[in-house]
Amino acid sequence: MERKSEGIYTKMAQQKNSTRALYRWSYTSMWRLAFLLVLAASLGVGSSDAQDVVQPATSEEGTGQRNDCRGATKDPLSSITSSGHCPKITAVTPHHIQRTTVHRIDLVIENLDQIPENNITCVFSFADATLITEAQKKPNGVSCVTPRNDFIPAVPAGEHKITAQLSVRPTNGSDIVSTSFVFFDCNSFTSCTQCVSSEFPCDWCVDGNRCTHNTSENCRNDILVTGISQVGPSFRSGPPFCSAIIGTSSGSREILVADNSKKAVRVTVHIIGQFIVPTRFVCDFKIEGKTTRVNAVLLADTIYCDAMEFTYTSKLSNINASFAILWDAGNKALDNPENIYVNIYRCRYLADTCSGCLTLDEKYECGWCQSSSSCEILEECNKSEVEANHHNDRQDAANMGSVSWISSKIGRCTTIKSVTPHHLQRTTARSIDLVIENLPQIPGNISCAFSFTDEDKTIITEAIKKKEKNNVVSCITPRTDFIPSVPAGEHNITAQLSVRPTNGSDIRLDILDLDIRLDILDIRLDILDIILVILDIRLDILDIRLVILDIRLDILGIILDILDIR
Repeated sequence: MERKSEGIYTKMAQQKNSTRALYRWSYTSMWRLAFLLVLAASLGVGSSDAQDVVQPATSEEGTGQRNDCRGATKDPLSSITSSGHCPKITAVTPHHIQRTTVHRIDLVIENLDQIPENNITCVFSFADATLITEAQKKPNGVSCVTPRNDFIPAVPAGEHKITAQLSVRPTNGSDIVSTSFVFFDCNSFTSCTQCVSSEFPCDWCVDGNRCTHNTSENCRNDILVTGISQVGPSFRSGPPFCSAIIGTSSGSREILVADNSKKAVRVTVHIIGQFIVPTRFVCDFKIEGKTTRVNAVLLADTIYCDAMEFTYTSKLSNINASFAILWDAGNKALDNPENIYVNIYRCRYLADTCSGCLTLDEKYECGWCQSSSSCEILEECNKSEVEANHHNDRQDAANMGSVSWISSKIGRCTTIKSVTPHHLQRTTARSIDLVIENLPQIPGNISCAFSFTDEDKTIITEAIKKKEKNNVVSCITPRTDFIPSVPAGEHNITAQLSVRPTNGSDIRLDILDLDIRLDILDIRLDILDIILVILDIRLDILDIRLVILDIRLDILGIILDILDIR
């Protein structure tokens, strides 16, 4: 019995020791595990795996947002799926629709297997509106209906589409996944070329003169041009089948017309549709906001507009006028894909000297009109001569001389080659000789005009054309009391010199030394003062010498008196 009890005690002691050892091992292992976990965290072990799980997938159409995955613990519907990846939209069918229609759209969504059957919506978010529609779960994604068109914001002026952010979200939750969705409007296209060239499924009704998404409804019994983005009911597809203005006779986009002139505009056109050919055509010009229309005819592939006068009132060298060809009694316009326009210009504003006029682009057909001393087209130069003869008496008309029009191909500019002297003392009145090349015949008397632009003052003096030298004109400078004063701190004043008929306008000369400089030489006056001072000094010296001479004479007189005494 004692032996048995001793054995039991021995076994209990062994079990107790084993338990203590197990506790000691467990306690040590727990601290070792904690240490390893801390070490692993400090070394970043497992961080790459975690990032792989929360990094949102990307696609061209749209993806789940980064915050969607990070918010998994807050919203069970936006949690990471059993595949271990974020949800993403891989396809939307259709991916855009006509704004005025309602469509059911299908969204193919990957990695979204936890969506309830009847607990999700589609949200269309615009800049100033958010529209929500019901959604249904499908085996591969979600299906929903677009909002009513009267709730969708209008397409901005000048645009052809409006873009919304399309999101899928629980009825009372936040967005799970989103992408962009486009509402386009075929009605916003106003020309056939724009309509059928667009990325949207739009077609053009020729007689209806409209762009539409629904030809069966809006283009019955009409000629159709199908858009390039779809296969349509018509074999006519794309811009080549649009009736349009395709060019000008010069091959340029601009039709040049001189201001205050009459011109018959013509353009080459491309006409599709036999019922357009016999219609009445009208040319439409919009100049400075005012519309002018003239009749036009179609011959072969060219539209000929009736002649009309082009003019404008603004003080600009040129303006652009819009141009259109209308058909069907002026209600519909041919396309103008090259934006052909009318450029109305004024030669006299493009250049104010003969040399400047003759260096203008030849397309303007400008030349120097000597009768008006201005840059004009030939017709305008002739007109100014006729007006001069009509309004002036014979003597005045004679003074204007005969019409002489110089262009880059005909004649040469009148040019002052030299001026002698080219500057002079302001207080000096004298003659100035001008050597003039290509001086036109000027019947009657001529004058010289000295224009002081800063003072807005012009002084006319007599001029003489030297008989012995046909190209030399001699001018008398103005009276010194008529010449403006030299500005304070300056030493000269400049005048513009021109030659003109006594009763006519300036013959604008291209002057090599553009300005006759009438120098008020304060410096010279200072030098004169110095010279006068020196002269005074010399006079003083002379006085001293005279005094010395008087002394010497007195001494000589004394000497002579002494000699006489002896």
